[in-house]
Amino acid sequence: MAARGLDAAICYKYDALAWGAGIVDVERGGFADATPFVWQTDTAIARNSWCHTDSLDYKTLPELLVSLIDAVSKDGNLLLNVGPCADGSIDDRDRTLLEGIGDWLAANGDGIYGSRPWRISGEGPTKPQTGMFADQEPTPWTADDWRFTTRDGDLYCFCLNPAGADELVCRTFAAFDGEHRPAFNGVITGVELLGEGPAHFERREDGLHLPLPPRLRRTGQNGGEPAPPIGFRLHIG
Repeated sequence: MAARGLDAAICYKYDALAWGAGIVDVERGGFADATPFVWQTDTAIARNSWCHTDSLDYKTLPELLVSLIDAVSKDGNLLLNVGPCADGSIDDRDRTLLEGIGDWLAANGDGIYGSRPWRISGEGPTKPQTGMFADQEPTPWTADDWRFTTRDGDLYCFCLNPAGADELVCRTFAAFDGEHRPAFNGVITGVELLGEGPAHFERREDGLHLPLPPRLRRTGQNGGEPAPPIGFRLHIG
């Protein structure tokens, strides 16, 4: 690798290597908060196998996207496994999920690629399982669950499940109420809905209010299924 001008790193689990000799790997799981070291989660597109079988318990597209966002917000990487069929081809359902991830990244990748964790990784009432093999049941994310990243002076906020919402409220970026010190006391000069463009916003004492455009309202509400995460770029003055 060095001869080709490429860097390489070794991932390890538990204490297989001396601390700092490689990248900590958390199989099918993650950490509760951002870490001061880079780590990686290796997981699969299905819950019950690393290989392609005729009985795969597939994860949903929103679940896979949240795994990516959650890891990145906490200084982690996502290594996603897809098992090929016996003839080397990729199953149509796997392909559809991969293409969905690609489409989402085409719109939201600015908050993922080259980003860094912010001083707060996120907010919300839902507490995911942590540690290894924490993906055996889907986490019931809500519109109040958010993850944050930063890049080039901007902040990025991802609502993990906007299903059923007409308006989103991110409480971390509430306006100062004259008594309680807010989590963020800077100036927000503008907001963009990633993949869409400038977005209306209102900063109140209870949070940053972000009305959704009609196209995205009620998305994913049928059957109570989660909707794909929505990302915003906050321009800081």
